[in-house]
Formats: sequence, structure tokens, C-alpha cells
Amino acid sequence: MEARRRFVQDPASSQDARIFVHDIVAPLDDDELVEVATLLVSELVANAVTHGDSGGEVVIEITDTAVRVTVTDTSPRQPIVRPVEPTSSTGRGVWLVDRLAAHWGVRRSTQEGKAVWFELDRVAGG
Repeated sequence: MEARRRFVQDPASSQDARIFVHDIVAPLDDDELVEVATLLVSELVANAVTHGDSGGEVVIEITDTAVRVTVTDTSPRQPIVRPVEPTSSTGRGVWLVDRLAAHWGVRRSTQEGKAVWFELDRVAGG
């Protein structure tokens, strides 16, 4: 199964992406998967809006074994996993993806842009 939705360059797009992912992933009946997927997509969309200077697209792919979420934007800037200080109020997005996703990566999606994706493993039978 695949679902996709475009988003605009607006801080509210993070919340819109959370709702979109929640609505698609919730029927899998795995609360932890839904929670992590919605958190990570909101971080990637926030990065796309803030650092990518663009809107973009969220694509959700669901297989028997995994949920893959991809966020595209038009910026060529690569995401960076930065060390997080306990007092930091920003800069945790890619760090969270790195820590919580089973797999993640980035690929060129357009001449100027990129697609950042993450995968979460599905529990057998879920």
C-alpha cells in the first residue's frame, strides 16, 4: 500500500503530516509504530520547511514487514546527525530519526532536491 500527500512551506505542515501518517498507519493497530512514525515525520517535515525552504511531499509505503516514510524537499542540503545537548531546544530531528528508525537514509529526488526516508519494522502479525 502507498499513500502520498503534498505539503506547503508552512510550520503547520508538520502537524498536517502527523495527522496524515497517523490516519494511514493507525489501522495497523500498533500504537508504538504510530507514535514513532508520527514523531519522525513531523521532524522531517519541520526540517524540510525550515531548512529546505520549500514544501514537499510525504510518501508512506506499508509492506508486510515495514512502514517506510519518505519526505521530499527542493533543497540539496543533506541532513546531519548532530550531537544533542540536554539543554538544546532545537536540532533533535535527524538525531531522533537516527535513534528510533530501523533504517534511514537520503537520496537525490530532483535535480536540486532530496528525499529523506525512514523505515520502522512491523511486529509480526501486526
